[in-house]
Amino acid sequence: MDVSDWPITGYGENSTLEKFELLSPEGVPYVIKFPREFDQKRTNWEDLNEIIAAKIASMLGLKAVDAEIAYYGDRRACLMKHFAFQFGADDRETVAALLIGQFGEEYKDISDSSLSNLQRLEEFLSLFNQFNYYPIVKEYFVHMNFFDILIGNQDRHGHNWQLLFREGEPSPSPLYDNGASLGWQLPDEKLLEYLSSPEKMHKLYKKTLLKVGLDNRETPKIKASSVIEYLITSYPSETKAFYEKLLSFDMEAFEVYCQAVPLISETRKKFLTHFIDYRKEQLLRKMEGGN
Repeated sequence: MDVSDWPITGYGENSTLEKFELLSPEGVPYVIKFPREFDQKRTNWEDLNEIIAAKIASMLGLKAVDAEIAYYGDRRACLMKHFAFQFGADDRETVAALLIGQFGEEYKDISDSSLSNLQRLEEFLSLFNQFNYYPIVKEYFVHMNFFDILIGNQDRHGHNWQLLFREGEPSPSPLYDNGASLGWQLPDEKLLEYLSSPEKMHKLYKKTLLKVGLDNRETPKIKASSVIEYLITSYPSETKAFYEKLLSFDMEAFEVYCQAVPLISETRKKFLTHFIDYRKEQLLRKMEGGN
């Protein structure tokens, strides 16, 4: 879709990627986000990965953005329906802003600290359990983190999820800013290595680090393995609900979807399918009590 003639109505905030707001000819607000330029060492498929991740979320029955590939001039980008409009919200706020508003420096100090992996996780979650909106976001929070482990998302900081308010009633936003995932910066040569080596694919899974929707550091510090153990132990019913979603995830349908994704190589299409299938099985095994 070419949206070059759609008028710009605003510019993105709190984003490392260039983005701005557009208005369609039908009067529907959209956000368009541009990927980084490819360099000599890394690819940058953040725009396509945002769209693919939204498809995965939708297939899992999670709240997802409405996203597609678009062109603005000669630039490719991810075009998303503005989710405040999509879900009829009249106000919205990031969880980080709400946490800072409630806890002030106590929250910021944890993010700025040099605490170890496990201490960092425990301090964040101890505070989060006192969050005013905790009952509303508890299940969403658990499912969001399992989803991020599934897709290998390393950038779910506190500004990358929101609460939407409709006539004063809060509800979680759809999952968005999922582009730093799915091997987004790996060139095809590296993807082939992972496809040909179960050991390397497992190592890629084991070294997953998260921000758990709370940490605002540039580089994630919290090990996914610690998060999985905590979620399974502390949120058994929410974990069971996500387990059921994983069980019903249609890998054949996802493989068909990946084959139809334009622009990317056959190697990347195969990697996407294998990457999700492998992580899905690892998560199921842990939820079933395995190692």
